[in-house]
Amino acid sequence: MTPADRPRFALLIAALVLPFRQDITEMLIEGYWLGLDDLPLADVERAVKRAARESKWMPSVAELRELAGAKRRPRWLSWLMGTGDVRALPPADHRTPRQRGWPER
Repeated sequence: MTPADRPRFALLIAALVLPFRQDITEMLIEGYWLGLDDLPLADVERAVKRAARESKWMPSVAELRELAGAKRRPRWLSWLMGTGDVRALPPADHRTPRQRGWPER
């Protein structure tokens, strides 16, 4: 998700919290954001809908990730998958510091 998705995300979490009779706080929304921000908003929305239908108790971040079918992946991979362009990553530089022109100590 991107920062632009945050209002919709907060609405989804608020809608999920109410049926479970939990208090909606900024800290709660922030905690779920930190745990789910690497997923696409559509996956989070699908997970929230499933949780509202299938869960007896308020689901944790890990449970929502399972419902979304997500596996933990590094942020750089999420970024790369979002751009879809391998060329966007900087090329590997295999030169030694001396070859790069760095001064010796």
